[in-house]
Amino acid sequence: MFLDGQLRRIAEEKRRLVMRGELERRLLRLEWGLAGTAARRSWAGLFDGLDVAGRLLRWLRRA
Repeated sequence: MFLDGQLRRIAEEKRRLVMRGELERRLLRLEWGLAGTAARRSWAGLFDGLDVAGRLLRWLRRA
C-alpha cells in the first residue's frame, strides 16, 4: 500500500511537470509570435513614414 501511494505520487508529479513544460512551450511560442507581429508593425510604420517623406520631397522638388 505504501509503495503504491509513492508510485502514484511520483506519476502525478511527472505528469504535472510534463504539463507545466507544455504550458511553458506554448507561452513561449505565443510570446515569440507577438514579438514578431510587433516588429513587423514597427517596420511597416517606418516604411510608411519613409514613403510619406519621399512623396513630400518629390512634391517639394516640383514646386
